[in-house]
Amino acid sequence: MQPQSGYLQDHILAFSRLLRETGLPVGSGQVVDALQAVDLLGISTRDDFYHCLFPVFVNSKSQAGSFTTAFSRYFPADQTIRLADLLDSTPESLGNIERSLQLHEDADDEGAEGSTQENPETNNKPGHGDETEIEPLAQFSALERLRKLDFEAMSPVQKQMARRDLARLRLPAEQIHSRRYRAGTRSGAIELRGTLRASMRYPESIDLRFKQPQLRRTPLVLLCDISGSMQSYSSMLLHFMHALAGERDRVHAFVFGTRLSNISRYLRRGKGEAGIQQAIDHVQDWSGGTRLGACLQQFNQQWSRRTLAQGATVLLITDGLEREAIDQLAQAMERLAKSSRQLIWLNPLLRYAEFEPKAQGMQAMLPWVDQFVPAHNIASLQALTRLLAQQLGKTT
Repeated sequence: MQPQSGYLQDHILAFSRLLRETGLPVGSGQVVDALQAVDLLGISTRDDFYHCLFPVFVNSKSQAGSFTTAFSRYFPADQTIRLADLLDSTPESLGNIERSLQLHEDADDEGAEGSTQENPETNNKPGHGDETEIEPLAQFSALERLRKLDFEAMSPVQKQMARRDLARLRLPAEQIHSRRYRAGTRSGAIELRGTLRASMRYPESIDLRFKQPQLRRTPLVLLCDISGSMQSYSSMLLHFMHALAGERDRVHAFVFGTRLSNISRYLRRGKGEAGIQQAIDHVQDWSGGTRLGACLQQFNQQWSRRTLAQGATVLLITDGLEREAIDQLAQAMERLAKSSRQLIWLNPLLRYAEFEPKAQGMQAMLPWVDQFVPAHNIASLQALTRLLAQQLGKTT
């Protein structure tokens, strides 16, 4: 249903301002997403409108109650007024409707408890009863469906919503001792320079100072296939790589098709879509062919010593569809595996339950892989974070 008078955009803009007043961090991008979502999904009832806007403006459980309260204030729930009437009115006249409905509710306040028992179905709808007490599973079912949806099957609006989830993903990392030291307790080694400085201040006594190695997270190397067969996934996974590069230090990001491109500085320095667009502009072989073996060999020769020091974890994102230079691919994978602490292969083809790695390129790669996991939706990437956290729990 589309409002004939064309006030839908004005209502969503006014509603977003109300959400900001209640404390929700609403940006212009979310307003655009809301307009696109309504245009794409269509709305026929007030409940449809509510569930269409909810996953766009709500990012956490703590925001759900504020959204529901604001929605009930802006779009009053009354059986005598249809959603079309609300959307066909101006935001100013809608305020008059809300005030009249509020007066009507105050007049019938004494019988509100009895009416609640007589019509339980109405009380279960958004905007009725206690606004802040809502069922988390019911409210986040749309988000759960989005997280399980394949990147390839997502609409533009769904992809925009999925990118916000990808931006919040974090990968746990193992911490190792670096060569640098920091002040420590008596269980550490004696720090001679600090001890001598302290003794010069107080010659009558020697105050021992101690040191211990600093802890640093192991490096992370991202190698993402951007060939034509990976086109539906590489654009979304690039946002995942951008989130990792901005969240932690010593993250090295590379993409490859027919050549290898280092995009680390673009993802690290650029914010939001600007950094991703800079990375895309830097790459010259996007959605083209693939030379997996040659690109991995180039990485080993030019970048492995600089990026794989101190036991880096490598995430190799590719479908493994290499048909040429199989021996070169096997040799490159062997060296890559022996140079890294852990080599994890993320393959979108694992989304198929009946998938079997029968291709020659996959057969050459699998012996050198520590983990072989899917990477076709948000849920699969969340499973990767749980896998790494479980491994860290076993090693500590």
